[in-house]
Amino acid sequence: MRYLICLWIASFSVYCSDDLESSSTYVRHELFSSARASDEDYKANLEMKRKLYEKFYEVESKGSAYDLSLPIEEADYSSVQELTSIEELHQMFLIARDTKFLQQATYDGLEVQPDPSIEPRRISWLYPHDGCYARAGMAAIYIDRNFSIRLSKVFVYGNLSAYSDYEEDHVATWNYHVALGARVEDKVYIIDPALNFDEAIPIEDWYELITYDSPEEISNLTVSVCDTNTYGPYQSCHHPFAPVVSGPPGMQTVEFMNNSDAKEDEEGVNIEGYLYREWDNLTLLGYNPNELLGDNPPWLDSSEAVK
Repeated sequence: MRYLICLWIASFSVYCSDDLESSSTYVRHELFSSARASDEDYKANLEMKRKLYEKFYEVESKGSAYDLSLPIEEADYSSVQELTSIEELHQMFLIARDTKFLQQATYDGLEVQPDPSIEPRRISWLYPHDGCYARAGMAAIYIDRNFSIRLSKVFVYGNLSAYSDYEEDHVATWNYHVALGARVEDKVYIIDPALNFDEAIPIEDWYELITYDSPEEISNLTVSVCDTNTYGPYQSCHHPFAPVVSGPPGMQTVEFMNNSDAKEDEEGVNIEGYLYREWDNLTLLGYNPNELLGDNPPWLDSSEAVK
């Protein structure tokens, strides 16, 4: 039986569809979106999306990454994976930043379509506006594949903001952010090339980067450290389902199972939407996406770039 689905989403518009499959894909992207209007309070945004998530999937989000977040001064980093050296950490960073393994994405609504010759694509590090959950998810998979190490996901919640040359008005604003965490000699580092092209950075520096507009906001942040397979803020923090990777190198997509509730179906959420948004955003900002997303990324002067 077909029926009409209507959801009030983060952009404060109503999305309606009588196609359950297509609406499900769209809604997943909206509910996991980290984007926040600069004058919007993060708690209201997250609570609205949490309720929609629970209603849409008919589950409770108890034990989720958001549900288990703690004030920053109480954050528990004991489960963060320990590495042998800074060198190992840096190799993971380079693999996540530089490797091209994703299928080129096109979309009928783009004024300038992505060049099919620029394939495969890197993770969408040049689209800080949204999609941190997809970037972290893909980076975790590729690091695990190359190093057989499952890095933790570090989720942060608050009225977040970060400077970027690849954001309109140069400031991205979020209600949450997530990236990969690793420990070296009892110090926690974050792999987040969207915010630092050069290297993994100490978690304290990361907190400063994501409170760019309001440094005093650091004391109000809440944090959760979750399993590598925790994809979005409303999924189980410690008992998520594993992703399913399909396709040959350069043509890969990833499907993630939703929360730990047995009533949920296996649903696909992949990074394709953020690849074409990355392309379109660079075009609108006056950059040449053929160059930046091809052989001339902004970190090209790094002698250690993975070829």
